[in-house]
Amino acid sequence: MMKENSSEAEKKHRTATGQSVMFSSNEVRLSVFQWLFAFGVVGVLLYFVPIFWVRMEQFESGSDYRFPYQLSNDYWLYSSYCREVCAEEKTVILGDSVMWGQYVKKNQTLAHYLNKLGEKDSFVNLGIDGAHPSALCGLIEYYGGAISGKRGESAIHTHMTNTLNTPIESLETSYPLRIWRYAIRQATGGAGKWQGGDGITREIELLSDYCTVSIQSERRHSRPWGLKGGEAGVSGKNSIVYDDQVHELQAKTTVTAPEGAIIRIETPGGGGWGKSAD
Repeated sequence: MMKENSSEAEKKHRTATGQSVMFSSNEVRLSVFQWLFAFGVVGVLLYFVPIFWVRMEQFESGSDYRFPYQLSNDYWLYSSYCREVCAEEKTVILGDSVMWGQYVKKNQTLAHYLNKLGEKDSFVNLGIDGAHPSALCGLIEYYGGAISGKRGESAIHTHMTNTLNTPIESLETSYPLRIWRYAIRQATGGAGKWQGGDGITREIELLSDYCTVSIQSERRHSRPWGLKGGEAGVSGKNSIVYDDQVHELQAKTTVTAPEGAIIRIETPGGGGWGKSAD
């Protein structure tokens, strides 16, 4: 019975030449030209749809605009913002939000004050509330001070300040410097249920006379705050030691130091999380 049904099906599906053909209800039969045309249509759509979407999407920033941190993972929106800012032919300020944009309101940024002084919008801020999503979000979340269920990591760098953990041997070989101390700054993390991480201490002796030393640092007066009742970390300190005298330096300063002077950098500790168990 099965053979008869199969034979009847073959008779019903024959070509004009009388040759029997295989038949399947879900088989796609396209020529080479048709496949090329299909791929071409898909490629055109992939190319032009984003272009039309950008033109249709309403996005107004302004010179004081700063990308919200809550949307910092929206790379499509951020790329649109970058294109708009760069197309305005204005002076783009990048480091403004990296260094201190997280501490101020958007009408207190460097771009805002420069525009106010110049009485026209010549500068625009290209910042993301002080934190770039991919570069800083994970670092701050997992390492920048204590978080729930984990003590803060010590002797690490969580901000985009471009400082390197250069090996002592490499530093002393390449520059006229001698490292006297490079250690964890104990008990500088904020107290809490989970203690904040400790900072570090570096002592660098200058082996050449009339050296120019420039320092750009943060948290020398204010302390890194804690969360959920945790205490703030200890603030940092900068100083220069010469002739057994210790001279405190500002958070941001440039000094000319003699041979034999020691530059001491003490970084702040991270804030604690949660109240300490009494």
